[in-house]
Amino acid sequence: MCTIIHSALHRCIAGGSWAQGFFCPTSSTDALSLVLTKTEGAKAARAGTLGSFAGAQQPIVIDEAAQTVTVEAGVPVGAVLDYLSAARSGASPSGWALPTYPSAADATMAGVIATGSHSSSTAFGSLSNQVVGLTAVLANGTVVQLSEAASPHLFRAMLVSVGRLGVITSVTSRIKPQGWVRKTEASHSLDDVFTTIQDAATAYAAAGSDAAARQAALAPLDRSGEQGALEERWAFPSYHDDGSTAFDGYEVSVPLAAAAGCLEGLHDMVRGVPGLAGAFTKPISIRFASKDAGYLAYTQGGPRVFCSGRLHWGKAGWQLGLALSGAADYGAAWCSFGCAAQQLDPEGKFAGASDLWQWNATRDGAPADFASCCIDAGFDTACQCVS
Repeated sequence: MCTIIHSALHRCIAGGSWAQGFFCPTSSTDALSLVLTKTEGAKAARAGTLGSFAGAQQPIVIDEAAQTVTVEAGVPVGAVLDYLSAARSGASPSGWALPTYPSAADATMAGVIATGSHSSSTAFGSLSNQVVGLTAVLANGTVVQLSEAASPHLFRAMLVSVGRLGVITSVTSRIKPQGWVRKTEASHSLDDVFTTIQDAATAYAAAGSDAAARQAALAPLDRSGEQGALEERWAFPSYHDDGSTAFDGYEVSVPLAAAAGCLEGLHDMVRGVPGLAGAFTKPISIRFASKDAGYLAYTQGGPRVFCSGRLHWGKAGWQLGLALSGAADYGAAWCSFGCAAQQLDPEGKFAGASDLWQWNATRDGAPADFASCCIDAGFDTACQCVS
């Protein structure tokens, strides 16, 4: 155990986040930023020189029996994908793959997980949803290992922690044998698209708590499992962030239940206003993502449809003053995250420069001490989470 004497501490997101208030410390003179991409393991993974490490010091360690990979926090996702794809053995002659991953190859594993980033999949959710364990350093210097089995409440909080709860130093994610994919293109009428989305929403609602039925309902919205000629490592296009963009795009997200009507209404509006269609600088992309376990996962309330991108905590928009009401937008999950913050960082060392991290509660309609509404399992259902 070590003692951290700085009044504010934060892991810095190196080039992958526009929301600096979440990921940079306050302006205090003794505040400290950490850049985990500069560790020896992360640099070796980026350079492809992992052979210089041995045993437990390896920044990327595959457990074939458990079908998991443990990765140092600052290792880029692209380096993990390359390492897994090349790890061919009797257990998986074609190599291994992450079940889902973002298109930003330079994003770090911990950064992607902490922000609930990208990864549009109804079969697997986001990459943070594939995490089975992680190691983090807390504000008091304690090193903790969290998992769904041993610490479900704190684990759900740390899955999408936005840097607020501590410094993630390593993550363990599920992997699967690498398959093959094929890209296909087909034309569909808009009516068929809207009907497919609505049918999926109806079937998902009817499935109730039946996980298999819910997955089957969402299957028509996910990528095809057709055998193809391209390794799964290259299933999604990847890019490296060079800081240059031709336009500034912002995303819209709606629950699956409302998606078909919303998209149809958007289409009618665009076609009904002269010149409005020409204002779009590129075709609107539509993505689907299933429910995630993290308290602050954007899909923690259920599957959602995303237009022109995939919202996450690292995206632009927060600095524009867009309104977010944690209690209204996340419900009791927002206050469960607050309970974890009070437990793991009672002095707010990881609060950063943002003023978003505030939690309030009522009990029987009257204001309640927030701490009194926190129990081992998270936020007490006898209380109400309020803004």
